[in-house]
Amino acid sequence: MALFLGGLAAAQSPNDLAQLAAFQQKTADYLKNIPNYTCKERIYSFRGMGNRPLALIDRHEREVAVVYGREMHLDGKDGALAAPDQAGSADSGLTSIGEFAGHLRSLFLNGRLVLDAKSRDSDRVGRRRAWRYEFRLPYNLSEWAIEIGGKRDTLAGKGVLWFDQKSLDLLRLRLVADEGIPPALPIRSIEVEIDLERKRIGASHTLLPAEASVQVRFFTGHVQKNQIEFRGCREYGTESTIRYDGGEAKETAEPATTRPAK
Repeated sequence: MALFLGGLAAAQSPNDLAQLAAFQQKTADYLKNIPNYTCKERIYSFRGMGNRPLALIDRHEREVAVVYGREMHLDGKDGALAAPDQAGSADSGLTSIGEFAGHLRSLFLNGRLVLDAKSRDSDRVGRRRAWRYEFRLPYNLSEWAIEIGGKRDTLAGKGVLWFDQKSLDLLRLRLVADEGIPPALPIRSIEVEIDLERKRIGASHTLLPAEASVQVRFFTGHVQKNQIEFRGCREYGTESTIRYDGGEAKETAEPATTRPAK
């Protein structure tokens, strides 16, 4: 696991860089040591045009889980968990995978981030004082994918992360793709934002997503957005039925995928 640093400058003190490395290690440790767990995912789907207010078109819930490092979804048929490419989509709106765990595991455990260390700035997330850093997700390192009309491609991105100045807990992550999007994809931009908080899972407290949003803008002017809440998180029993699309569970990061509605 590695976190690439770019833009190192003389203004960055050894203490600043040591704190950044400690944040990296703490976040990776959280993600490595999270037990199998599940949450209720409440999704509010919106659609709109241009800069007009978006209209709520659907609200639904599903069970989402992390099992041996993989993001899974309850398929609603026999209580089994299905891998993301087996999970059903909501015909009425945007379907996205990764806000629960995929983005974080891919960026922090697989070393996909390229941080601009000199972008460090003091900020606030709610009432908490935070350090703010910008980062890049180069195409050749990215596992971020989007699928439209059966066509799937990888996205490069850029973003911002915030972590608590005292506890070093990751508080918020924003990931944006609005440049270099493959020409076969009819989208102008996509933005993902995840807010995190400590929650009790089993015998320990760990860092989990609390809320997330995914917004896709098309060249046609259409906009699709999901606002997501995660509630009722609990440890997931390993004796439960789990289905995979070929092979046993592994301690790897599942690539994040976004599927706009047709």
